[in-house]
Amino acid sequence: MQDSENRPSSRSGWMKWALLGSLAANLAFVGLVAGAVWRHDGPGNRMPGDPGPGAFGFAYLRALPPEDRREIFRGLRAADALPQRSARRAQYDAAIALLRADPFDPEALRQAVSQQSESSVRLQGAAQSAWLAVVDGMTSEERVTYAAEIERNLLKRSGDR
Repeated sequence: MQDSENRPSSRSGWMKWALLGSLAANLAFVGLVAGAVWRHDGPGNRMPGDPGPGAFGFAYLRALPPEDRREIFRGLRAADALPQRSARRAQYDAAIALLRADPFDPEALRQAVSQQSESSVRLQGAAQSAWLAVVDGMTSEERVTYAAEIERNLLKRSGDR
C-alpha cells in the first residue's frame, strides 16, 4: 500500500508538463515585451523575426515610429505595468523551487503560474491601452501610412522564411 502512495502517478507527470507548457506560453509574451523595452530604447533598433502567435501585437509596435514606441514603453514604466526584473526573477525562483520540491505540490505550482499569468495579462492590457491611445491621436493620413507600414513589415517578414 505504501509503495503505491510513494510512486508518482502518470497524471502528476502529465500535469507537470502541462503546467510547464502553460508557464512557457504565458511568460513568452512578458519576456518579449520586456526584451523589446530594453532593445528599443534607442533609435534605429528593430525587432527581429516574424511575430509569433503569442506576440501578434509586435507587428503593431514594430510599425510605429520609434518616438511612439518609446512613448508607449515610457508610459508602461511610469504606470508600473512592466514588472521589475527582480520581481520577475522572484516569480521564476518560486516556480523553480516548487518544481524541485519533494513532495511535489501541483496546486502550489498552479498558483505560482497563475500569478505569472495574471502579471502577463495586466501588462498586455496596459500595452494595448497605451497603443490605442497613440493610434487614437493619429490623423487619418497617419493611420493609413501606419497601416501600410504594418502590412509592409508583415510581407517582408513572411518572405524571410
